[in-house]
Amino acid sequence: MQKPDYVDFDPASRHVRLDPHEPAFVQDPYPAYAFFHAQCPVFFWEDFGLWCLASYEAVNRTFRDRRFGRERPGGYMASVAAKGDRSHLADFDRAEAGSMLELEPPVHTRCARWSTAPSSPGRSSACARASNASPTNSSTVLKPTVRPIS
Repeated sequence: MQKPDYVDFDPASRHVRLDPHEPAFVQDPYPAYAFFHAQCPVFFWEDFGLWCLASYEAVNRTFRDRRFGRERPGGYMASVAAKGDRSHLADFDRAEAGSMLELEPPVHTRCARWSTAPSSPGRSSACARASNASPTNSSTVLKPTVRPIS
């Protein structure tokens, strides 16, 4: 695969310089993508200051490598606190701080079990049998109970 003229690539360091606004890249990015895929599936894109993965194998390997986790050191709130004023996102940040999506196993697994157990098919059927209701008729599964406040 031939390197496009607008791509500057150092094979020794695997560093790439590529202006994403380059007209030829904007018009047709696929020759650059094919070059990255064939010649450097893992490279450092200097213009953005980050490592990139350009092949399914590299992405799959990285996702499965436990050294690359989702949890942020110090937690979600510590990572967003460094980004300046987020007062307009305070409610979102409080909710996101407790999100299971940000957790790694075994904590994520334990929380997922707690949250899915009550709504599992077996549990729903057991509730329906206990109330002599049809499991498909949700209006009879949950019978409201009203008690006076004393």
